[in-house]
Amino acid sequence: MMRWARRLNGAWWLACYVWPGLAPLWLRGSWAALAAAAVFALLLNITLAATCLWSELLAPPMRGGMWVAVSIAWLLGVVANCRWRGWRFDETTPHGGRDLFPDAVGEYLRGNWIEAENLVGRILHQRPEDMEARLLWVSVLRRTRRTEEALRRLRDLNRLESAKRWRWEIEAEMEHLERTVQNVN
Repeated sequence: MMRWARRLNGAWWLACYVWPGLAPLWLRGSWAALAAAAVFALLLNITLAATCLWSELLAPPMRGGMWVAVSIAWLLGVVANCRWRGWRFDETTPHGGRDLFPDAVGEYLRGNWIEAENLVGRILHQRPEDMEARLLWVSVLRRTRRTEEALRRLRDLNRLESAKRWRWEIEAEMEHLERTVQNVN
């Protein structure tokens, strides 16, 4: 089973690098990557249709030019995907190319609070602005019954400009923690 999963994972990363825009689209939800992937798909589909379905509509040199355009777009997209992936690793993971956030979430879900907190601390040491890691840290603090510290961290988070898209989660967590504090007192 593990060998199959490794092959699938390898095939997935190959697909991310072969289709322009797919890697940043899947991993970060980038609008620009969505546009790049959609434009490439449109260009490829038009070229395939002009070559296979309606070959009489365009002269052979025009179809050849379309395939050259597809090839250049593909090559530029693959280079951009590889550069984006390299940039992402350089920026986010000084630990030999490993993103520690999935490991931290895994430890959190297993109930290994200390290990999860250590991993989150390493992430925040490298990227103090990482909102997902900060929210995970608050969850770890709540699970380890350090509600006052968790509330303090949430109030700090609430003041940040980058926390706008996380307002709902922050407010829900804050209400939960405040109820917990009231029940204890």
